[in-house]
Amino acid sequence: MTLLFQLAAIRWLEHPSAALDDARGWSEHIGIVTDGPPETISAYVADNHITVDFTSGEGGLAGSLAVARQRFPTDRHVFVGVSEEAKRLTQSLGWEYLDVADAAADAGWQLTDR
Repeated sequence: MTLLFQLAAIRWLEHPSAALDDARGWSEHIGIVTDGPPETISAYVADNHITVDFTSGEGGLAGSLAVARQRFPTDRHVFVGVSEEAKRLTQSLGWEYLDVADAAADAGWQLTDR
């Protein structure tokens, strides 16, 4: 499985590094993507000591999802996000969508009190 997180979804996790480490146990590839500037992800992963296989590039969310799907031909492509807009986009590109609250509940991850 390829598992991509929307940067906004990662920010909802109480312990993002631990959650991603946990996800590595059942995912072949993990990444973080955003519609914002790619530098925001670089800074976030460095500040939180997170290692990922993929981050978004200049093509925005849609372009990043297309590139990740092509680069990682796994049996499942799952996107963890926070908005209906992201849900519509990811599903239109053939990705499964999981809301971060549902993903956290299924995996036993704690969410922040936002």
